[in-house]
Amino acid sequence: MDTAMEQRRSGGWHLPVRYPTLYLWLVFLSSLDIILTRVILFFGGIEVNPIADLIIREFGVPGMTVFKFVIVAFVIVVSEYVGSRRRLTGRNLALAAVLINCVPVSWSSMLLANVAYEGHLLEHEVYPEGRYQDDDAMDGFIGR
Repeated sequence: MDTAMEQRRSGGWHLPVRYPTLYLWLVFLSSLDIILTRVILFFGGIEVNPIADLIIREFGVPGMTVFKFVIVAFVIVVSEYVGSRRRLTGRNLALAAVLINCVPVSWSSMLLANVAYEGHLLEHEVYPEGRYQDDDAMDGFIGR
């Protein structure tokens, strides 16, 4: 029986995406970036991306999370749209997004390895007072 017919009869609808593996990596790395950013903020680090820094100061870490996943959703939609017209270009766009997300994840991992090894962040040992609006929420993170 036709797969589409089976899905209609079972009540489910499945719309396949063109680059599921790349999207999985994009969501994974974006999630990891958010988690590592939260941990770095806990240890007294700062957000170096000025746009993300502004969003954290205005809306806290939950706002940054929403912002990050709006960007991820946008990249997926654009990759699908471009891929419907030029398959290789859409794939390359999704791949570029994955590779770009590797940069902050790698940097954050290096900073946290430094914390584990030396006990402090590289140049940002002192938590800047009043830096983020979400300061009270930081107190409950990892049993502080």
